Amino acid sequence: MISSVESNNAAEIARITELINRHPQALYFPKRQEPHERIQDKLRTLVDYCILIGNQHVQNTFPQSFHPKITRVTVTASPLSYFKSETEWVPPEKEWLWFFGNGAVRKGLDITLEAFVKHPDWQLNIVGLIDQEPDFLKIYRRELLETPNIHWHGYLNPGSEQFNALVKRCFAFIAPTATESISTAVATLLQVGLYPLLSADTGVDLPIGTGTYLTELSVPEIEAKVAKIYRKKVNELAAEIRQTQALARRQFSREKWQQEMGSFIAKVLRENNLI
Repeated sequence: MISSVESNNAAEIARITELINRHPQALYFPKRQEPHERIQDKLRTLVDYCILIGNQHVQNTFPQSFHPKITRVTVTASPLSYFKSETEWVPPEKEWLWFFGNGAVRKGLDITLEAFVKHPDWQLNIVGLIDQEPDFLKIYRRELLETPNIHWHGYLNPGSEQFNALVKRCFAFIAPTATESISTAVATLLQVGLYPLLSADTGVDLPIGTGTYLTELSVPEIEAKVAKIYRKKVNELAAEIRQTQALARRQFSREKWQQEMGSFIAKVLRENNLI
């Protein structure tokens, strides 16, 4: 499971409402609404066990009474053919990356674009399926297609040479998503070796003193925190990336997932006298 259906649906609607408040003439339809919200309470009473791909923050989107049925497991990052080495963590270009699938508003691309368009010296790369959201493209056509410091690459396989060439120019990524399980995109970019600017709703717990969390998911907050990250010295950035990359390669590996899933299956079999 991911975050609770109620939380997931409400978070996307809240983000769309904020978009419409900023742009009263805009029209954007929800992309990631989960069905059957009204029967969730019933379903939670019927199940004996629940696998949750998430951390404590994600688990807290479920009622406290349901927590004893939950077993948390990790996620596996996307297969990669390239991991940044220490000398590559902070390239001279110092570009940024937004890397997600569909649901652009839920994933915070709207506020990311509105922040970066105001700062022509901040280079932002967009990797995602924006062409599948014509309503979003209509609202942000100028930012995506006509702004020199914003570059939309469409979909890129994270194991491809095109993706590798792109991340070599980037030193950081932004993930202002409003709801997730553990974000596979975030796990992947942490493994690559990019500095994280992300929301707690990505489901990722960073080592203390590393990375930067977004709390308001607003344009002014993104501007302020991106500027603060740019002011960090190279050795400071490198020290933080060293920890986050090492954590990600350990925590979001296939081996870690197999271990946690194996432990869960063994527990279920044992408690039901099947082994």
